Amino acid sequence: MDIGQRLKIAREAIGYTLEEAEQKSGIGKSSLSEFENAKREPKFSQLSRLAEVYKRTIEFFFADEPPIENIMLWRDAPNTEEKVKETETEFQQLRQQYHKLEVRTGEVKGVAFPLADS
Repeated sequence: MDIGQRLKIAREAIGYTLEEAEQKSGIGKSSLSEFENAKREPKFSQLSRLAEVYKRTIEFFFADEPPIENIMLWRDAPNTEEKVKETETEFQQLRQQYHKLEVRTGEVKGVAFPLADS
């Protein structure tokens, strides 16, 4: 999967149109479209800005494996679909940062689910 495809996946995951991405990133709509359609590649500074706007890591755009779609369960979801996507994306970013912190400090915790009463 190339950078362009990953840019499109990240933009759509946060719920932005090209116009919204242009407004939030300061990168022209035509440039964003060219990046997503693999007509040209973004400069590192542009990719860094898009990673910030889309709440992704730079590594996301260079990974070999396909992105995993995360499913979020809500107790009380926000009113709008846009806010739902934005909140989910921000939560995923924080989760990834926390995992990196665990790895760097050598304190990765295993998942332990409670046992059912018998």
